Formats: sequence, structure tokens, C-alpha cells
Amino acid sequence: MKICKTVQVQLTEQKDKLVETVERYVDAMNYISRYAKQHKLYSKNRLQKHIYYD
Repeated sequence: MKICKTVQVQLTEQKDKLVETVERYVDAMNYISRYAKQHKLYSKNRLQKHIYYD
């Protein structure tokens, strides 16, 4: 059984770092969305091969 609880916390010390991390995540998701649309990639596996590289 899974139990979930929503809590509110104050992150005064690391707030700026958290905001920056979330903004970078959003930027990355927007980039991937634009790339997928431009290249007509609708398969998760094909998109991953184009976006991620060694």
C-alpha cells in the first residue's frame, strides 16, 4: 500500500538553486519539444537517439 502526504517546506537557503534547476529543466523540455516537431519524431526511442549522444 502506498501512502502519500503533501507537505509545504521552506527552502530559503537553496531556493535560488532550485529555481535555476527547474528553469533549466523547462528549457530542456522546450528544446526537445521543438526538435521533435521540426524533425517529425514521435517515437520516444527515435527521439532519444537524436537528442542523447555519447
